[in-house]
Amino acid sequence: MIEASTTQHSLKEAFLEALASTGNATSSARKIGIGRSTAYSWRLSDPDFASRWEDAIAMATDRLAFEARRRALDGV
Repeated sequence: MIEASTTQHSLKEAFLEALASTGNATSSARKIGIGRSTAYSWRLSDPDFASRWEDAIAMATDRLAFEARRRALDGV
């Protein structure tokens, strides 16, 4: 059981890292080899994961806003 929870923890961490990069749950789940529904199930059942999900989305949004501003000022 320890291995299963360790693996799930590792998958959750990898998902959140991908989500912070992409801002997209579907592509993040695909990137780490899980179903989108698995990620959403974790979000519903794990309040800490849900909170960190929101943080990851905020990071992705900030990154997108920064890039949009850079392109607007400096060009593509």
